[in-house]
Amino acid sequence: MANPMPTMPTSSYVPGVSYLKPRIPAGGSSAIIAEGFLDRFRSEKDRVVAYFETLISNVDKNTLAVGVSLATTLGIGGAAAWYFHRKRNELKQAAQSKNKVVFNIDETSSPVKIQKGGTSPEEGDAKQPGVLVLHQCPRGRRTPCIAPYPLKLETFLRVNGINYEVDFTGSEPRSRSSPWITLDLEDISDSQNCLAYIVNKYGMEPEKDFDDKKRAVARAYNHLLENHLYWGIALWRWVYDGARSLGDIQLLPKKTLEVIPDVCRTVEQAAWFHGLGKKTSDDVISAINDDLKSLSEFLGPNNFFLGGDKATELDCTAFAMLSQMLWNMDGSPFQKTVKETYKNLSDFCWRMRARYWPDWDNCLNNTELPEDS
Repeated sequence: MANPMPTMPTSSYVPGVSYLKPRIPAGGSSAIIAEGFLDRFRSEKDRVVAYFETLISNVDKNTLAVGVSLATTLGIGGAAAWYFHRKRNELKQAAQSKNKVVFNIDETSSPVKIQKGGTSPEEGDAKQPGVLVLHQCPRGRRTPCIAPYPLKLETFLRVNGINYEVDFTGSEPRSRSSPWITLDLEDISDSQNCLAYIVNKYGMEPEKDFDDKKRAVARAYNHLLENHLYWGIALWRWVYDGARSLGDIQLLPKKTLEVIPDVCRTVEQAAWFHGLGKKTSDDVISAINDDLKSLSEFLGPNNFFLGGDKATELDCTAFAMLSQMLWNMDGSPFQKTVKETYKNLSDFCWRMRARYWPDWDNCLNNTELPEDS
């Protein structure tokens, strides 16, 4: 007998209530899942478009910018990000030519919107073939960014002594992947693409001191962090916690807060299609704690994961993810695990913060709300 068609969660969302019940029986195939999703999308696309048309008509331009930043930085809600991005393009199309650089430092001098990035104190003269601008969502209240990927990219720039500036104005990227950078009049989106471009542009060899085996292990742990542990962070923040702690870690306009329930639903659905979201909350917590145990054992007593005297990409990734657990997830089981069970991971975060973020407190925002809030 054929497996029943899977269904997406569609009931009204209640913050803090998990809908993580098995929706696919044992033996359900990925083909069935994909076909069910496509059928549902085809049948409901008119309703979805109408919903966004109504939503967009009631959202001011500033809130629109914040919405784009949140949706794209989190790497989820691609359809929503695309729609917001398209609408915002229409607002600016008459004033902005296709080839014009999105960010112009001469147009804005507010320290809230533009911030010069520090360089690593151990690097000497900073490398700067041109002005590198990192575009991301606004600063957080406890960490420079509440999203892991912008924090990873900015930490990488600091580790390698690259001068940069940060743009928080919400200017749209050239694609839906964020964070993104502008360097020498060229836009590059997605943190991994940005890293590859920077490494090539500056002629860097970030792992030249390590053999092939260590580089392979580093790649594997990067995947563990970005494609598994990251989803544990997302599920706890947006589904298990229901975004209740968001106001403690990020200043947001009131109108942006109104769409948070929609973000929660989107994260739950994205995590379900990823796979981790199909598990019960207890199973997810257990799986992420196993990831943390593996990371702790791999780090051991070393200052950095590969054992060198300087942070690598893996250290930047781990720092960006673990920082969320340590400072932005009060009351979560992951925070307790990092602080108490695997203390070397907590020590690692404090060490990275002291060495590469000596201006950490100056990179937080507890006072400046966006306009029209």
